Amino acid sequence: LTSAVFAKIGVPAISLCVVGGAALYTWYTVALTTMRVGQRREVNGASKRAQDVVVDSLLNFETVKLFASEATEARRYGGFTTALSELQVKAQDSLSLLNWGQTGAMQLGMLGGLLVACGATAGGGMSVGDFVMIQLYITQLFRP
Repeated sequence: LTSAVFAKIGVPAISLCVVGGAALYTWYTVALTTMRVGQRREVNGASKRAQDVVVDSLLNFETVKLFASEATEARRYGGFTTALSELQVKAQDSLSLLNWGQTGAMQLGMLGGLLVACGATAGGGMSVGDFVMIQLYITQLFRP
């Protein structure tokens, strides 16, 4: 619908810029989300392993006490929690990278569309009101 409005104004290149930005956004999101699925599985596995150590230690606390292996159990649990925290940091970093890339793709689409609209306005093909309308349309396209 918005592409039809841009074509009616006489500047279909704006639609190409916006669609290009949306395509880049989609490709980037799919690529990083696919990578993040593996990371989340690793985090979930590490969390389960750490939880299993806790449950095992609590269920067998008499045996742990009998053999005086509290320090061993603590080290074992500490190793699992350290690995878990490192994986969680990686998962958060990839989420930040995903958000950064999505914002960049949206901004590139907006920039391209507005540069085309700016050129058309400066050339006399569009009025300033048309430029503002295009700016508002593009902003609404990329915002929830």
